[in-house]
Amino acid sequence: MVEAKLQVWSVNAQEKVLIPASDQSKFYSGGCYIFQYSYPGEDREEYLIGTWFGKKSVEEERITAISLEGKMAESLKFLPAQVAFYFL
Repeated sequence: MVEAKLQVWSVNAQEKVLIPASDQSKFYSGGCYIFQYSYPGEDREEYLIGTWFGKKSVEEERITAISLEGKMAESLKFLPAQVAFYFL
């Protein structure tokens, strides 16, 4: 059986940087983050992909995060549900 798995990336300029599991709960108000949660479904692995924008994050990184999130969903053949959290 597939186990649930959470991956979190911080957006830095035009790229995403994987955050170690020990730091995944540390979001900063000036940051933008992308997360992917995978979990076992009935027939296959299911995915939830989303973004989290700190209230002091910059627009350029928000745009990058949305673009990168879309590319992640596309690479998974658009199977994941997508969400966004804005704290502005």
